[in-house]
Amino acid sequence: MKRNLILTSSLLAASLSFAALAADLPFGAWTRASNEPILSPQGATWESAGTFNPAVTFAFGKFVMLYRAQDASGTSRLGYAESADGIHFTRRPQPVLSPETDYEKDGGVEDPRLQKFGDTWYLTYTGYNKKDAQLCLATSRDLIHWERKGVILPAYEGNWNVGWTKSGAIVPEKIDGKYWMYWLGTAADKTDQMGLSYSSDLLHWTEATQTPVLPRRPGKFDSRVVEPGPPPILTPRGIVLVYNGADDQLVYRTGVAVFDRRDPRKLLSRSDAPIFFPQKQWEKVGQVPNVVFVEGMVLIPSPEAPAKTVIPSAARSLRSGRFHGARNLSSDPPANPVILRCSSGLLGLRNLSSVLSGTRHSPLVYPDPVGATRHFFFYYGAADKYVGVAEAPATAVIPM
Repeated sequence: MKRNLILTSSLLAASLSFAALAADLPFGAWTRASNEPILSPQGATWESAGTFNPAVTFAFGKFVMLYRAQDASGTSRLGYAESADGIHFTRRPQPVLSPETDYEKDGGVEDPRLQKFGDTWYLTYTGYNKKDAQLCLATSRDLIHWERKGVILPAYEGNWNVGWTKSGAIVPEKIDGKYWMYWLGTAADKTDQMGLSYSSDLLHWTEATQTPVLPRRPGKFDSRVVEPGPPPILTPRGIVLVYNGADDQLVYRTGVAVFDRRDPRKLLSRSDAPIFFPQKQWEKVGQVPNVVFVEGMVLIPSPEAPAKTVIPSAARSLRSGRFHGARNLSSDPPANPVILRCSSGLLGLRNLSSVLSGTRHSPLVYPDPVGATRHFFFYYGAADKYVGVAEAPATAVIPM
């Protein structure tokens, strides 16, 4: 009886802990937006063995995905695909980033993540030469043509890292005058854990902690690997970071952590149980079994979501019916860009200027938090072979 009471108390404590965390998250429960992969290997050349590890952003009025593609020899390249609805993607016939430098040759370019500052996208990726894997950076203004900036976190260096460096997830805004990036390193016990670095220019990084900022937890779903997922988002309650955890059997599941938005080193809360895990056959069987690995995240307002704009002279265009539910002019835009649906489909912030004429400044349109039904798309690699997509409703914690 006493044992049952202890077990019941433990389960209740875990449930309450997860419930408290969920109250601080910008999204609700996840469901698969497609029961089948949205991207699969094809052809006999550069993407014949696997298509996985998707980084996704919304740009130029469409969803853009950079994904890791692998050929039969195991060499990885980054492919490009685009979509109007976030689920059905069309690929470019050739990769947009292929191994060229000494730190990439033979192994390839892997694990992309995208973050935008100004008019430039910053791509963190892993350069692998069959000997070392190191965190690298490239930049682009069109997501197709990339300029390499080199290795930004060398392998075998750091306060606690003794191995490779991978998976850089950059916080979308400066905090305390600095850029911040969560990343993966290897501790002395050979487990993969999460580190944190800061930079003034996105090129030169300094480690922010003496120990892993998000360590592994023996006996839990993240006992062996704790790896950043998509770039984190800022909410009034903290920095929300979706991460990928693996247990001692290397089953990969999804967790979430919340850090202090004034101090990215300070962990506020963390999920005790995974929020997403392998269920479908194609998530359990592939090049690496039992893997869901999230790398892309996009916030989608619903078609009927009310909207605001910071350009008063755009009122006539907004009220003309081109945008569903447009109303409430405001001068208080959000820090993070979002998107709208219009009669011709999804429309990004940056190409509204071509639609709304008579303004000197690029207009910003964003959803009104009152009554708006919005959701997230989460993009994940499955079994190191496919790309899947899940969705979750947005909550009131969304930064507005």
